[in-house]
This record gives sequence, C-alpha cells and structure tokens, in this order.
Amino acid sequence: LLYGITIYWYRRKQEESIVMLQILYASETGNAEEVAYNIYSKLKSRLRCSVSNISQYNVQDMPNEKYLVFVASTTGVGDPPSSMKKFWNFMLRKSLGGDSLSNLQFGVFGLGDSSYEQFNAVARRLHARLLQLGATPFVELGHGDDQAQYGFFTALNSWMEHLIQTIHRFPETIESSSAAVNVCLPDYSIEIISNSLDTDNCAPFPIVMNNDSDSIVYSASVKGNERLTDARWEQNVRHVTLTVNSERVVTSELTSISSATDKNITSQPLDTGVALYEAGDVAELYYRNSPETVSLALSILCDRNEGEAEESKLHPCTILNITNIGKTRGSWRSSRIDTLSHCSLFVLLEQYLDIGGIPMRSYFETLSRYADNPLEAEKLLELASAEGTDLYFDYCLRERRSYFEVLAEFKSCRPPVSVLCSAIPAIPPRQYSIASSPLLEPRQIELCVAVAERRTPYNRKRVGLCSGFISQLTVGETV
Repeated sequence: LLYGITIYWYRRKQEESIVMLQILYASETGNAEEVAYNIYSKLKSRLRCSVSNISQYNVQDMPNEKYLVFVASTTGVGDPPSSMKKFWNFMLRKSLGGDSLSNLQFGVFGLGDSSYEQFNAVARRLHARLLQLGATPFVELGHGDDQAQYGFFTALNSWMEHLIQTIHRFPETIESSSAAVNVCLPDYSIEIISNSLDTDNCAPFPIVMNNDSDSIVYSASVKGNERLTDARWEQNVRHVTLTVNSERVVTSELTSISSATDKNITSQPLDTGVALYEAGDVAELYYRNSPETVSLALSILCDRNEGEAEESKLHPCTILNITNIGKTRGSWRSSRIDTLSHCSLFVLLEQYLDIGGIPMRSYFETLSRYADNPLEAEKLLELASAEGTDLYFDYCLRERRSYFEVLAEFKSCRPPVSVLCSAIPAIPPRQYSIASSPLLEPRQIELCVAVAERRTPYNRKRVGLCSGFISQLTVGETV
C-alpha cells in the first residue's frame, strides 16, 4: 500500500510540474513583455503555464508543445526585435516539414503602428509560418495598434477576453476555486548595509547596463554638445560628440545589470586603431534620471520613516545589497534589474530604475496591494483593469505621469523598495543613428539628437527621458 501511494504521489508531482501553456514574448520597448505577463496573470490560476523571453526558449522543443501563445512587436521596417532573430531564422529553415508542428495549437498577438506600411508584419509572418508548419490557431491573430483610440489596448482587451474564454474550455484547465492561492512573492531581498549620511556614498560609480544582444558596452567622454537649430526655433536639435574611453567594461552575463564593483565585471584595453562601428550602425545610450525625478522619489521613500527604527530608515546615502531571488525560481523579468551590491539608494534611483518612465497597468495592480485607504485601492484596481482603459489613458498615458508621480498622488500607498524593484523596469537604452564616419575618428561617435518636448492636455511640460538627459550633458562628463 505504501509503495502504491508513493508511486501515485510521484506521478502526481510529475503531472503538476508539466507546463501546459508557454507564453513567449519578443519585445523591443517592453510592451510585448507587459502583455505576456498580463496574459500569464490571468491564466495561471486555471492552467499550468509559464512566460519567458523568446530568446531564452529552445525552439527545438516546439514539436512537443501542446499550447503556445506568442506576443511579438514589429520594429523598424517590418523587422523582428533583436531577441527574436535567432528564433525566426530557425523557423525559416527549408528543412522543416509541413507537419512539423501538427500537435501544436497557438495564438499570436502583434504590437505595431498602422501608420507604417509594414504594420504588424512580424506577427503576420509568424502566424502564417506556424500554419505552414501544420500548427492550429485556437484564437484569431490579434493586431495591437498604437494609432487606435487606446493604443494596443483597444484590440488587446477583446482579444484577451476571447483567449481566456477559449483556454478555459481546454480539458487541462482546473476550477479556479481549487487552484493554488495566488501569492505574489517579491523577486528581491533588500539588506541595509550602512545608513551613514556620508555624501561620498551618493557619488555615482561606473556602471554597466547590458541588453540581450551581443553588443559591447563602452564608457565615453563628452567632447562637445552644441545646439544645431537657432535658439528662436522651437525644436532643439543637439550635435553631440563622444570620445570612447581607452578601456571597455565587460560583464560575463550580457543580460545582467551590475555595478562596476561586482566581481563579474572586468576592463579590457581598447584597440584604438580599430573602428568601433560601421556606416549605418546605431549607438545605444543609457541615460540617468533627472535631478527633479530623483528628488521626488527620495522625498517619498525617505519621508515615510516616522516611527521606524533608526537602523531601518532610508536616506539618499543608505547603502543597500539588492539580491535577485526571483531569478532562481523563474519569476524574474529580464527587463528588471539584477543583483546589486553596495549600491546607495540615490544611485539606484538615478542610474538603475526607470522611475521617469510611464507605468503600465500591472504597476497599479501591484500598488493596490499596499494602499491603506480602501478608496485608493479601489481606484488603483480600476486603473489596472480592462474596464478602466479610458481612465488609464487619460490619467497616465496622455499626462505622461511617471512612477513616483503616481505614488505622490496615492498617499496611503507606500510599498517597500523590494516591491518597487520588481514593479519598475531597469533603465533601457535608447538608439540613435551614428552621424559620423569611423574612417575619420575610429574612437569618436557623433550623434544628432532632437530633444523631445511636448505639453500634456493639462499643460504640463514633458521632456524626453534620454534626449532631455543628452541636452544637459557638459563637456568632460562621462556616459
């Protein structure tokens, strides 16, 4: 009897560990990732599923999959995101037979802009190729459009509803009442190393921020930053000249975001005679958050310390150890920061977290769990819901409200730093076409950057996060 119970338990555990639905995203700006995790949050209580970047997926596992959902954005002139290129090259192999994916059922949602000729080209091609290989769609192709009334949410809300209704009819689904309790565990643990008020702790240190590509990250000194357009003209266009420093900083893990004090970072000499780029290349620039944005964040995080023990109070110069514990259990999102050692709160806010960005709907859902005021919690949930799309657009997107501007208005909501690290993406790079020739100066890069400026419906001035940072760079500064 004991032997039979053991075998049953083992088989049951094996069945529970099998993922029935894979959700894969190919994202350039983070929107596809956000949609993928939104799908995951709606389905995980009814079906064993997982979500991951398409670059981390083994495409050779596809013939053994039963259900797959793809969320793919279109970039450039119909190009796939860089994270999808390896996957797509495999899918185009002529050796793949017409019945290679005959066991697979799938869904595809595309993100694009209908003002471009190649609108949602990546999602269309992916959908067509899956059909060619024998796969069967269980939901129609979704077309998210930035030009729609509520952006890609206009199509996403109805597509998601149809997707959920279809998947709930799958024989593998379980009743939500018997599903595991939905507990949101933090992806980070925070340890306060020092609470000294020594301002030296707040001094910026060299950092490396890498993406999923094979790009090498360099530091550079600003050689020049001049305005090209006349001061009387409304468009401020900058001519920026950068001199790449004689050493490049390299990490052993391209998807990590680490400080230069971490052990996995080394410096390598740069061959000054070899050109760093070719004609037509782009430069990716990492910006730092503006002093005003950082000051607002600090005022919220540091002014909530009444009644707390002195050793747990936060100051701008508080030194933190931030450990990524979500990575080991598979819940960490690659757009978030990785482990940081001996990083001050000020540096975290200025150089790592994209606190000046515009929150996605999942941010409001996260905040609702920490709002002491029931009315504020209810409003946050409304902003996070499909029914509150129009409110979310008016309040957040059209007004370009940032993460901490939202927190400043919802005063009863004060989540811990560990939760904010999970909810706010890392600062992403911005791409700019290189406007110089490597034949003239192999180590010099020139950029022409138009500073993005606009007024919101409530007449609030908004400046592009990276272009605004570039406009304020001074000669000799390091980027």
